[in-house]
Amino acid sequence: MKFAFPLAFSALVLSGCSTLEARMPQIDSPDWVESRRAERLDTGSAPETVPEDDMHVASRREMEREMHAVEQGRSDLNGQSSGRTTRSAVDVEEFMNEGRRRTEPPQE
Repeated sequence: MKFAFPLAFSALVLSGCSTLEARMPQIDSPDWVESRRAERLDTGSAPETVPEDDMHVASRREMEREMHAVEQGRSDLNGQSSGRTTRSAVDVEEFMNEGRRRTEPPQE
């Protein structure tokens, strides 16, 4: 009688495992993504993020103006950063001591 529960449990587990099998998808071609992509190459249009070659002259000039402003800002920042020294304004030991002082529990 003491073996009845383990045997019944084993039978239930084994029957459950045999009925729960991993179902594999029925795929004729495993690289269906590539085949779908190849089909769309003939009929698909370019993504919206790719600029077209026939851009308006005004749009092109505005983009060039913005690019020049970005490059000018970059050169200004490089000029400002080259004038700065790399020496820190705070001593490392002082910084460490101040951090320890602030994180210690209060003295009662």
